Amino acid sequence: MAKLCSAVALSLVLLLAGCGSNQSTPTPAGSGGTPGTGGETGTGGASVATSVGSGGGTGVGGANGTGGAPGAGGANGTGGTPGAGGSSAGTSQVACSALTGGCTCSAGKPGATDPAACSKASVATGASDKGACCKGSFFCTCKSYSCVLDTSLGRCICDTTSTLTIVIPSGTKLDQCPAPKSGNKCCYDSTLNSCDCNHTSCAATATEVSACTLAQVTACATGESSVDSCK
Repeated sequence: MAKLCSAVALSLVLLLAGCGSNQSTPTPAGSGGTPGTGGETGTGGASVATSVGSGGGTGVGGANGTGGAPGAGGANGTGGTPGAGGSSAGTSQVACSALTGGCTCSAGKPGATDPAACSKASVATGASDKGACCKGSFFCTCKSYSCVLDTSLGRCICDTTSTLTIVIPSGTKLDQCPAPKSGNKCCYDSTLNSCDCNHTSCAATATEVSACTLAQVTACATGESSVDSCK
């Protein structure tokens, strides 16, 4: 009996399942409509050209303006009062001493026996003498020079005036010695600062020159400068 009931129940289940499947069958999808045709392209409007306008007439320039009257010049200002001169306390002192036919000076305190002046003018005391002052790094010296011709001895020398008073005590003072006699030469010695036109040959320290002159012996040595005054 039990087996019979189970068979009946199984049959009912299969029947019900078959009925359910017949009712849920899906409907096929419908076909889409035909695509529509696009409208025609419209025609563009005609382009209309505009005419170019005429330029305006040239403007008339304005009248020139009248210049203003010149301004009056200002009065000249009054100059200031001149300033007072500075003190001379910082001026270096110079001490001088007399030499035979000249003088020499250097930095230092002047003494009671110092010459009143030491310059070209103060040393050239004789007629046709020429003073010369040469300043070096430490000393400044002024001397008197001359060129003396002794026709009796046939000699002419340019040297310091004090030296010539011993070598040629008498003679004629010149600015330049005449040409030497035949066979003789004029020799200038820069070490002694003298020139003599009575040599047959020049010493090793001397140079042969065409003539002896005051300009040669009054020239300052290398490294010195020519000045008008040492004091």
